[in-house]
Amino acid sequence: MRRPEGDAGRAWDARRYLDGLDTAHLRPVLDLARRATGFPAAMVNVLDLDTQHTVAVIGLDRVDALPRHLSLCDTVVRTEQPLVLPDASRDSGFRDNLRVRTGMIGAYVGVPVRGREGAVVGTLCVTDARPHPVLPAQVECLQQLAEVVRAHLDLLRGLRDHLRGLDDLPAWPAAG
Repeated sequence: MRRPEGDAGRAWDARRYLDGLDTAHLRPVLDLARRATGFPAAMVNVLDLDTQHTVAVIGLDRVDALPRHLSLCDTVVRTEQPLVLPDASRDSGFRDNLRVRTGMIGAYVGVPVRGREGAVVGTLCVTDARPHPVLPAQVECLQQLAEVVRAHLDLLRGLRDHLRGLDDLPAWPAAG
């Protein structure tokens, strides 16, 4: 199958990071993200065309999927830039977001995670139910940790693809 163009192609790349990858090993990276920023929650999300898929989370109950239009991470994926909201309720672009209005998100920092093909396939983000100050050095730290996430996801994807390839090999002849 040929890779689609535009956002459909980016979403196609993103879905390749969802199928059967064990992301439990990302928990230490998420813990570092929380500690570096002082935020109580951190997560890795992968976004396809319509959905944000949480592939790893610490500090919150896991929500496996969220409609993309409700996701603050959507902005990070679309702009390919970090999004820093120390007080999301005061930001005119985000205060009407359902998760901000209901008090689930008071502060948010998200940075892009690129896939193997170079497209932004998701985010590393931290959240707090209350407003939270954010320093530029904290955003830089998250960007560095996003590179660790990228490498980890890519390694897992490569291993999964390799193992699938082994499934296609002919069986060894039985010893006779």
